[in-house]
Order: sequence, then C-alpha cells, then structure tokens
Amino acid sequence: MGTPRLRLIGHSWGATLALLYSARYPQQVDRAVLVSLGPLSSELATPAQANMAGGQQVNFKYPLTLQFAGAQTSQDDCNPPKVTVTVAVPPPTPAPPAGLTAALPVKPLPIMISKTPVPVKPSPTGVPASKLVKNWMNVDPNTEGITSMMITPSGGSLNVETFGKCTPKDCDWGAVQVPYAGTGPLTVPYKFSFKTTTLSAILDADWLNVTEDDHYTDSSGRPDRQVKYQLH
Repeated sequence: MGTPRLRLIGHSWGATLALLYSARYPQQVDRAVLVSLGPLSSELATPAQANMAGGQQVNFKYPLTLQFAGAQTSQDDCNPPKVTVTVAVPPPTPAPPAGLTAALPVKPLPIMISKTPVPVKPSPTGVPASKLVKNWMNVDPNTEGITSMMITPSGGSLNVETFGKCTPKDCDWGAVQVPYAGTGPLTVPYKFSFKTTTLSAILDADWLNVTEDDHYTDSSGRPDRQVKYQLH
C-alpha cells in the first residue's frame, strides 16, 4: 500500500507490545528500540509464535536496538547490526489427566494458643492411714542408713518402728507413736545422744519415699545432712 515501515520505541510493557507487533508483522517494521523488556507469558506470545519459529536466539542487554532483515538504512542513524530475534516462550502447562484434579494451594491453619492453664498434678502428700500400715523394706539392700520401717495402727495414731544398718543385725531405733490425720507427710521424730532425726514419709503409689533430716548435737561440728530413701 506504499505505507512506510514503522520505527517502534517501547519501554517495559510498551517494549513487550512493540516486540510482539514486530514479530507478528515484520514486513511493517523498519526497526524497534526496546528498553527494559519484561518477560513474556505464553498467552502474550501465542500470536507471534509462528513468525518467530526457526530463528536465532539472542541474549539482550538493555537498552536494545533491533533492525529487522530487509529494512532500509540511512546515513543519519546509528546503523545497528541486523539481527534475527527469537523470544523463548515456555510451553503452556498441560491439563491434568482425566479423573485427576490439580492440587490446590493449602492455606495454613492458624495456631491456636490455649489460655487455660494446664492443671499440675500435685505431689502425693496425704493418704488414708490404713495404706501406710505395712512392714516397709528399703529397695537398696546395700544401704548404710534405714533398712526398714514397721508401721502399725495404734488407736487413732500410727506406731512407727525404724531399723538402721548395723552389724551383725540391724539396729532398732525404737518405736514412736505419732498422730496422722491423713493429710501431709507422716512425720516421725527421733532423739539420740548425739543427734536429732526427723523422718518424713510420703506414699507414692506402691512406694514409700522417706526423707531423713539429721541435726548433730554433739561437739563433733558435723554439719546437718539430709538423706532420701525409697521403701517398698
């Protein structure tokens, strides 16, 4: 029709449109200047794929000046080299096979933090007196301290007789009658010539946990001590 060939200048999105137009209608474009050309999607490049097939791929550095094959040149321009441009278009994503559905993005569930305090199981401190009545033996046969405790009922109280490690037979610390109301530890006091001892016994399931607190009253200068035992 005698219409002069176009000289296109495009930046960013305009550069993309100029490139697509040039690829679709190369006979109508003299040259194109593309600045900051963005990536092409398969949808945008589909109309130009047929005209871009069989070409040579070029790595761009922006700004870029393209001169299309067959364009006339003049002495008043920069005479850029002639190049053939191919835009690499990724193939469209294939549809999932029949009967299958595409995976959908999973939205993470919010983390729920409970403000309700978790009840703490209290330490066993009190049981009926009848559960303490037993001949309790130390689980450690090599102990150097308490070897056994014999607890028997005595009216509304408990009678506690404690034995300690001695040779050739265990030493009898003596029997002490102590009140026990079923709450708190069973407390048994002993008084020796060189120390005072307080035993605290707590039942835990089938075990009797005993804590021995010794306070030395002689002139030895020994510090107080605490020893723990487990009886069964």
